[in-house]
Amino acid sequence: MSAIPWVGQDATIIRVIQILFSNTKMANTNTESYKYNKKIYNTLTNAKNLKPPFIRNYSTGNNSSNLGKLNPDFVSGFIDAEASFSTVVYYKNRWCINSVFKITLHKKDIYLLKALQAYFGGVGKISGSDVVSYRVESVNSLVNNIITHLDKYPLQTQKKADYELFKRIVLLMDKKQHLTDKGLQEIINIKAVLNKGVSEELLAEFPNTTPVFRPLVELPAVQDIKPHWLAGFTAGDGCFFVYTEKNHKFSSGVRIKLRFNICQHSKDKLLMERIASYFNCGIVTETARGEVNFDVHKFSDIYDIIIPFFNKYAIHGVKVEDFESWKSVAELMKIKAHLTKQGIEKIILIKSNMNKAREIN
Repeated sequence: MSAIPWVGQDATIIRVIQILFSNTKMANTNTESYKYNKKIYNTLTNAKNLKPPFIRNYSTGNNSSNLGKLNPDFVSGFIDAEASFSTVVYYKNRWCINSVFKITLHKKDIYLLKALQAYFGGVGKISGSDVVSYRVESVNSLVNNIITHLDKYPLQTQKKADYELFKRIVLLMDKKQHLTDKGLQEIINIKAVLNKGVSEELLAEFPNTTPVFRPLVELPAVQDIKPHWLAGFTAGDGCFFVYTEKNHKFSSGVRIKLRFNICQHSKDKLLMERIASYFNCGIVTETARGEVNFDVHKFSDIYDIIIPFFNKYAIHGVKVEDFESWKSVAELMKIKAHLTKQGIEKIILIKSNMNKAREIN
């Protein structure tokens, strides 16, 4: 196998990596083996400051103007993953209602929030420092921008039930019904089954509250799952993992594994099973914590199904950087570079700058 070229090689960093292995010759064979050094390996894989030039960092180049106009189904998928619909009832000289559509992300994804705001016609506000939120609370904007979109490009998770309840409240507010005793009570009846319901204090103020029935969410058929919706959903709740573990069965002493994951509350287990059927690969498992995971571990499924899908239906936001890094590891594994010393050096460096370890420029 020909050598894998380094781009912008930093000799100091490479030397640190090379300490990971010590060259020895295996008895009765010409195969070169590299002895695993656990202490150095752990130090390296946990490092946050090794940033070789060829690894992608999050940068201001990944901004809202470069994203272009977002696909409507992508927007709905991302809302399914990251948005919340809430209504607050409070007393200030009179009973007041405040309904809010909100998406909260780490500051590294502020450009995605700006792209979403642009998609919705510039309505709402973005605020925050390390954690940033996009909020829409104007009734007019909720009706004409958020609700109009979601009625045309519907949600697919159980969050859709909260959206339908939220919409009923906002439409009552749009008709000024919240200013009447009857309309206010109707809103309290709806809020009683929205998200976490109403407090005991609020129930004491409205003793005639009768909770409405929570809407049932009809799941999409496998063939009706929209690929751009799935890309948006993955941009919010998907993860691309690279695992490096000690394993003396490999001549390098290190085993490399890839994993694609989407995690949800167990109430969306049936949807996760349909996503698995859509991809025709992976497994769905449920945890004791009430989570359900769709996982793809098999390399051929990752290389032949998952990667081509996201090449065609793009993820947006900083997570696309993790996908590109993950994909580059898959390409190295495809040519068996993960079985060589130099290939493992590259993979470990790529992994050191993925997910939570990724730096912000």
